[in-house]
Amino acid sequence: MKRFAAITCCVLFSAALAGAVGPKAGGYLGYTAGGDVEQGTIAYGAFGGLGINDYVGVRVSVGMSGDEFDMTHDEASLEEMIARANDVLADIGQPLIALTDLPSGFSISADEELSLIDVELLLVGTYPVSENLKFYAAGGFGYYIADLDASATIRLGPDAEATGAPAWIRADADVSIDPTVGFLALVGVAFLPTPNVEIFAEYCYRFLTLDPSIDGATVSSEDGSIAGTVDAPQIADVDDMLAQAKDDLRVALEAAGADPAVADRMPSTIEDTMAFNDDYNQGMLRIGAAFLF
Repeated sequence: MKRFAAITCCVLFSAALAGAVGPKAGGYLGYTAGGDVEQGTIAYGAFGGLGINDYVGVRVSVGMSGDEFDMTHDEASLEEMIARANDVLADIGQPLIALTDLPSGFSISADEELSLIDVELLLVGTYPVSENLKFYAAGGFGYYIADLDASATIRLGPDAEATGAPAWIRADADVSIDPTVGFLALVGVAFLPTPNVEIFAEYCYRFLTLDPSIDGATVSSEDGSIAGTVDAPQIADVDDMLAQAKDDLRVALEAAGADPAVADRMPSTIEDTMAFNDDYNQGMLRIGAAFLF
C-alpha cells in the first residue's frame, strides 16, 4: 500500500510539472525607468521557466541593465552655491569662502555609468483570464554584479586657455563594487497567439544596495601637462579631511544655537558624493516573447 501511494505521488507530481503551462524559454528587451533611475537605458535578458501547474511556476533569468548620471555646474551656478554656503557660514560666525570671479566658460562636471549583470530566481503566480490571456505577478531574489565608471572634469574656459592653461583637467576614478544580493517583484500580462508562443509585457522593480569603493584615480589634462595617479592612501586622506570638516561644522552649528543636522548634508567620504551609492531601487519596463514546450 505504501509503495502504491509513493508511486501515485510521483505520477501526480510528474503530471503537474508537465501541465498546461509546462517549461518555457524566452527573452526580453527592456527600458529602465522609475525608482532611483537617473537616465533610462536599454536592458535585455533571457530566461527559462517551469509551470508547476496553471497557477504557479518558477523562472530563472539572466540579464543586463544600467544607468547613467551626469551633472554640470557652470560658473553662474557655482557662484550661487558658494553664496548660499557663505550665508550659512555667516550665520554661525565662521570664515567665509573666498570667491573671485570665475572665468567665462568655467564648469565642473561629473559622470557615472552603472552596469548591472543579474541572475534572478522568481516564484510566479498566474491568473488565467482565458486560454489566450493571463495576468501574473512574481517575486524573488537576485545576484547582481555591478560595474561603475566615474569621472570628473574641470573645464577652465577660453579665458584661462588664452593664458596657456589646458582646456580641461579630468580625473577618472578606479571604482570597485562587491557583488550583492537584492530582491525584486514584477507584474505582467501575457497573450498566447498560439498554444506554444507567449508574448508579454511586464514591469519589474528591484531593491538593491550598492557600496562603491574608490581605490584610486588617474588625472590627465587636455595638453598633457598634467598626468598622474592618486592612490588609495591619498583617497583616505581626503576622506579624513571631509569627515573632520563635517565634524567641525556640526560643532560650530551647535555653538551658534543652529540645527546641527545641517552638517549631515555634507559628505563624509568621496564615495558619499557619488550618485550610485547605498540603496538603489531600479524600475524596468520589459516586453518579450517565450516558447512553450
